[in-house]
Amino acid sequence: MTGSATKTPYPPAPPDDADIADERSSVRPRVEAPGAPASDGVTRRASVDALIRRAKVLLADLPSGDRRSNLLKLAITRRDEVLLDRLLSLESSAISSPPPHGD
Repeated sequence: MTGSATKTPYPPAPPDDADIADERSSVRPRVEAPGAPASDGVTRRASVDALIRRAKVLLADLPSGDRRSNLLKLAITRRDEVLLDRLLSLESSAISSPPPHGD
């Protein structure tokens, strides 16, 4: 029983570098993401700052227990441009529209 088992042969020698050049992986070059120029970041920050100023004016006019005041405080703290814009647009539309009749 000894020595009668056949051994697995060694694998063949690897091909030359020229033969596997196509199989090598390579790092793709970085592609710059098409984005806004740096000046847009400044413009966006100015836009958020303007929204925050408007929100603070509105917050001063709202009663402290008003639900909107809590949302405005949160939006100001987080500098959440989307929430600030939405709350201010809702408030401006509520001011410009006549109050509903309770008939």
